Amino acid sequence: DADRSAQEALGWEVSAHLEEGELVLSIREDDRAISPEIVTATFGRATSVAADQAPVFIFDGETLRAPVQAGAGNWNLRLHALAKDGTVFKQRIIVRQRT
Repeated sequence: DADRSAQEALGWEVSAHLEEGELVLSIREDDRAISPEIVTATFGRATSVAADQAPVFIFDGETLRAPVQAGAGNWNLRLHALAKDGTVFKQRIIVRQRT
C-alpha cells in the first residue's frame, strides 16, 4: 500500500495510443509533459506473450514515441518508470488499435 500511495502522490496523468506505426505515451505532471526514466516497457497482447515488444521511447518534448507493430484489437503497455525522486511507477495501460 505504501508503494501505491507514493505512486499516486506523483499525480502523473498517463495515457497511450497508437499513431501511424508508433506507440505514443503521454506522461504529464502538473499539466507539463515529462520524460521519466523508463526502467522497462512491454507492449503486447493481454492474452499472449508471443507478440510482446520492448519499445524504445524517444521524447519529442510533448510525448514519448516508439515504433511498434500492432494489428487491430486490444494491446497492453506494461510500464515501469522512475520519478526524479526515485519513486517507482508501475502501470498497465490499455491501448486499442482500430482497423
